[in-house]
Amino acid sequence: MKGCEMKLNWTWFMSVDFRGDWIMTKGWAHLQIDVNKISGFMFFDEKYNEADIYARFSGYFDDDNFAVVTVSSAQEGTPEFEVSGPIFSFKNENILASSFILTDGTTVLGFTNHAEL
Repeated sequence: MKGCEMKLNWTWFMSVDFRGDWIMTKGWAHLQIDVNKISGFMFFDEKYNEADIYARFSGYFDDDNFAVVTVSSAQEGTPEFEVSGPIFSFKNENILASSFILTDGTTVLGFTNHAEL
């Protein structure tokens, strides 16, 4: 993914450990990937506007496709958190499929995208 400049719509999920139970949310994300930087917005619905932002995120990935991302809630008073993990991708003549699985040990955040070429 290094060296790509793409603007894609992705889907996301987030699971958070809350007192021994997993709370799960999911939705759509708008990612901007520029060289080795990642930034974007998370929404619950694919038909969104700026008022519907669930969270913002920004970070980077290295030459080994390991990402570090800081997530900021759209709600005031909610602390930001950092998650990290590998980026997986597959490409053939028709499809580019990518996914990120990021965690801090109690929160798991995943992004995925399948784009036709």
